[in-house]
Amino acid sequence: MAIDWETLLAYRPSDLLMFSPRTYWRLFERANTELWPAPLLTLAVGIALAVLLWRRGTARVHAVALAGLGAAWGVVAWVFFAERFAEVHTVGMACAAAFACQGALLLAAAAWPGARTAAAPPRPPMPALVLMLFALVVQPAIGVLSGRLWAQAEVFGIAPDPTVAATFALLAMRPGSVPRLLRAALWAVPLAWTAFAAMTLATMGEGQAVVLPLAAAAALAIGRRARRGPRAAAPAPRAG
Repeated sequence: MAIDWETLLAYRPSDLLMFSPRTYWRLFERANTELWPAPLLTLAVGIALAVLLWRRGTARVHAVALAGLGAAWGVVAWVFFAERFAEVHTVGMACAAAFACQGALLLAAAAWPGARTAAAPPRPPMPALVLMLFALVVQPAIGVLSGRLWAQAEVFGIAPDPTVAATFALLAMRPGSVPRLLRAALWAVPLAWTAFAAMTLATMGEGQAVVLPLAAAAALAIGRRARRGPRAAAPAPRAG
């Protein structure tokens, strides 16, 4: 069967959107109200992890944070994607599987022996902590500032975007010592969701489509600076 390229090229991203903006934001409202007070609990866990990292950013603490984020990804996979997003989008269950796999990867990184015993700076980079606090505190308020209800706020551990942004922050801290392949794999699903979410929000005409891409860019820049820091600080060898 011949491909009708003229019709295919005539499609726009908005033609592939399977729901209205009202339906999309209603998913978060349903999750928050039906699971209440779980959003408060997941937010409290995220803030506790950030405080713990700020006060004592050892490799063992980073491993605990990795485990906490792994659990959060698993929760999002089930309560948001499998139970709600899958009702309005054909890729909902695929997203649930991807988020569940990311949760398993984070738990594997947390359980890796080097993640708990490697030397780490006393505290993680302050920009990474600021990015984590942005994901936990500021990102849920963006919707309210845009005119949506508080019940529709995107909360860490329930909604995907702040969970992904908080993960970017932790990955930028370069916790512990895990195999390079595992470290690279930890970025794959968050970056893939960033692209999908940005395209979806942009298609809906939402200005916050830029939030996750900016968080990803900031995390990559912070991580690159953290890698260069120890080498820059190393003393130069003496002549002779």
